[in-house]
Amino acid sequence: MDFLVNPVFINVLMGVVLISISTAAVGCFLYVQKNALLGETLAHGCLPGIYCVFIFSATRDLLWLSIGATLSGLLSSYLVDFIAAKSRISRDGAMAVVLSSMFGLGIVLLSFVQQNNYPNQNGLEDLFFGNAAAMSSKDIRIIGLISCGIWLLLITNYRKLLLILFDSDFAKFQGIRPRLYNSLISTLAAISVAIGMQTAGAV
Repeated sequence: MDFLVNPVFINVLMGVVLISISTAAVGCFLYVQKNALLGETLAHGCLPGIYCVFIFSATRDLLWLSIGATLSGLLSSYLVDFIAAKSRISRDGAMAVVLSSMFGLGIVLLSFVQQNNYPNQNGLEDLFFGNAAAMSSKDIRIIGLISCGIWLLLITNYRKLLLILFDSDFAKFQGIRPRLYNSLISTLAAISVAIGMQTAGAV
């Protein structure tokens, strides 16, 4: 039972629980939207943002990497919507196109980092498969704050989110803008995926 007082085990346990709480909450809304596969697209789509932040800042701070991952994930979500709306490709097909393209770009950027001997690059490849043991106490605090923020936004907007998911026409009649709250769900999904990259990885 000594592992229960091991600092590494406690960090991993707390980090995984906090990430699970936020991703599960957002995942429920994605499932009701019939958009559950978006999470997989976001996970692969976050990679280019992470490596771009590292290339320009040479930092592995979770907060900055999460910001880059979130922006890249939001770009992926926008591209899925754009391709599905402007072409004959179905939404699932658009997700496959964006997923493979962003993942390929992430691999190219990782190769660029490795070939140019950037300092502090050890462990960046862990973002492909995840490495929960690498989480620090600072990472746990960041994950905890972001998870609380996600829950706060979901709770304060719960009734409106529920209304647009089950009756968007009535929501419009009530003056609620479905596009705004659909964007909120996508944003929270991107943030949830971003903070979990170090733990669960992109694959």
